[in-house]
Amino acid sequence: MIGLVHDVFPPAELQENVRAFARDLIDVPADALGMAKLAVDMSADVDRTSARHIERFTNTILTVAALVALRLVAAAFTPLTFDEAYYWMWSKHLAGGYYDHPPMVAFVVRAGTMIAGDTEFGVRLVSILLALPMSFAIYRSTEILFGGTRVAASATILLNVTLMAAVGTLIVTPDAPLLVASS
Repeated sequence: MIGLVHDVFPPAELQENVRAFARDLIDVPADALGMAKLAVDMSADVDRTSARHIERFTNTILTVAALVALRLVAAAFTPLTFDEAYYWMWSKHLAGGYYDHPPMVAFVVRAGTMIAGDTEFGVRLVSILLALPMSFAIYRSTEILFGGTRVAASATILLNVTLMAAVGTLIVTPDAPLLVASS
């Protein structure tokens, strides 16, 4: 088989054809000065792109942090719902499961009340803070899947302003841990 390839395309001729094809395809400068200029142009593009990525990521972090801060303020002034009081009672007696829900909501409430006390804010604290790892997971997975920070930033911010994420993390429900685990 190899002999057939050498008969049809001798190695030197094959190499020259590949080189000619590559030169035509990418139009690489032939001299060292041209190569250096191309390298500088490419690095400047990378620097501009990196700066844009960092700026977008920073703006996304600030937006999500502002939305979380707004939820924290609302959590401090909003009275508990009946379900939240029910989950708060569960958190006083942790178990492997409850009649109609898995145990994670009780663990979330328990963690919050251990940090901020038995207040409305304490009951809701960890549920609201769960928006942070959820947002990071959405940002990174979108960036990896779609290859762009603009799409990742948009997906992260849109997730945080949806009613499900905004209210679902503000009021303690089994949905907040579920959103984090599924993102």
